[in-house]
Amino acid sequence: MGAVNAYPTPVKAWVDPCWRKPGEKREAATAAADMRCKLQVDYLTVRLTTEIEAQQMMIKTPCPEPRAFRRHLRTRLADAAAMLGERP
Repeated sequence: MGAVNAYPTPVKAWVDPCWRKPGEKREAATAAADMRCKLQVDYLTVRLTTEIEAQQMMIKTPCPEPRAFRRHLRTRLADAAAMLGERP
């Protein structure tokens, strides 16, 4: 395997411009190192457990009025589209 890129946070890895280059040789080595790390710290189990707990809490919490929720969602989508320079 080739050299591995090291990152202080997952976000730093996601935004690294080197992954936008076709045929980047370090990509496979870095991905393998990432998976080894995730297995070592049991990341996938922790993430799944946390997601399940969050969803169970949401199920138990009363749902906001559907129209208000829909308006809020539309606003968030429009804001995201504007940030990306797209039309909502």
